[in-house]
Amino acid sequence: MNKAKIIITAFLLCFSFVNADDIINEYRLHGEAAVIQALEEQLQSQAYWMDYLGNQTIEYGYSERPIDLLVCDKSKKNMAIITRAHGIVNIDTVLPVITGENNGAKHREGDLKTPTGTYRLIEKKERVDSFYGPLALVTSYPNLYDDLMGKTGYGIWVHGMPLDDAEREQFTKGCIALENDALVHLANSIDYENTLLIISENEIDKTNREEIALVLANLYQWRDAWKRSDLNTYIDFYADDFIRFDGKSLAQFKKMKQRIFQKGGNKTILFSDFEIMLYPTMLGDKVFVVSFLEDYRAANISFLGRKELYLRIVGDHIKILAEK
Repeated sequence: MNKAKIIITAFLLCFSFVNADDIINEYRLHGEAAVIQALEEQLQSQAYWMDYLGNQTIEYGYSERPIDLLVCDKSKKNMAIITRAHGIVNIDTVLPVITGENNGAKHREGDLKTPTGTYRLIEKKERVDSFYGPLALVTSYPNLYDDLMGKTGYGIWVHGMPLDDAEREQFTKGCIALENDALVHLANSIDYENTLLIISENEIDKTNREEIALVLANLYQWRDAWKRSDLNTYIDFYADDFIRFDGKSLAQFKKMKQRIFQKGGNKTILFSDFEIMLYPTMLGDKVFVVSFLEDYRAANISFLGRKELYLRIVGDHIKILAEK
């Protein structure tokens, strides 16, 4: 048995949901391809991912690496600091905040609204105007989904209060502001480069193991159709209102993929380092922002980098809303 076959068999024997005798017989009777197919079927199974996720706490989402969360509820004017490592979630504290003067999700520059969605913290500014307190954390608004939805504006920060104790309004122009001592505590509690900020209009409708397992299983079903150049099955994972990062509609995207799939050829597509987080919207539907490392190899092209998807759950399927 060569090294690849030993690795495949050993991998399968590690999991309690796989019968060792069945796998060995499958390999004995049908060879390596049958074992690989069995692996593929497991990755496309919600039951596999339910078992894999175990008892992890994933109320706000799932990440394969440690990540901190800031969860802001605009209706309650508070923000929770949540640290997550190895599937264990700890709520450090819940802090009072002030948000934009106007209610609702930010849509355009100057509307005095705080965004609704999930954002990265992309910079820690330690030299800011004294009006913003001792420091500011810069968010990634507008993100890909905001851009594709035509949203505008910029400079959404998490910042403090005036250092000179001057009175200020009990609202912002769209940022999230908190007392300076609380801001310093927040900044010392997180690794901002590995922190996501989830901003909701009201209390978030949390996710669960079943939904995360469904998303992961569907992603591997989508990958399988991609690998096999099965255009109809592949496109069925996309929403009718899908928009690609370059502005292509679903119809335009399908034509492009049809040309590519007609060329055929073998593909290797590997996914790793998943991050699946809730993405609050004003519509109340269950939307997730998903990113992962994609390793794509075909005859004339290769790609290694992060893939970003925005998707919703419809029944027992995912529908991709946006992709980069």
